[in-house]
Amino acid sequence: MNAQIDTNQREMHGGGSCSTAEAYAYCEQMARNHYENFPVGSMLVPRSRRKHVYSIYAFARTADDFADEGYEKGIDEAERLANLDEWERELESCYQGRADNPIFIALAQTARELNP
Repeated sequence: MNAQIDTNQREMHGGGSCSTAEAYAYCEQMARNHYENFPVGSMLVPRSRRKHVYSIYAFARTADDFADEGYEKGIDEAERLANLDEWERELESCYQGRADNPIFIALAQTARELNP
């Protein structure tokens, strides 16, 4: 997986699993730091649902970064595709209750809450 993003995500909680609240806070911070319009637009979402929107955004933003940002960093197509494949495996693992990445911890909780 993209070492920089993966390292940053795990460093926020010391390399181990984090609480759901910490995971949601990580996703919110990620959303707020990327683009001006997204945080403003998220204010239209009811407060009780915002954490879920942030978790989905963080998942999609990271996948998009794997696909797009490799060009200027010299990451070839094969490595970008491998990163996306690993991201998909982590997604599958999160739905099986084996998430240790803050994005997937938050995303798994979002899925549990919104899809009972």
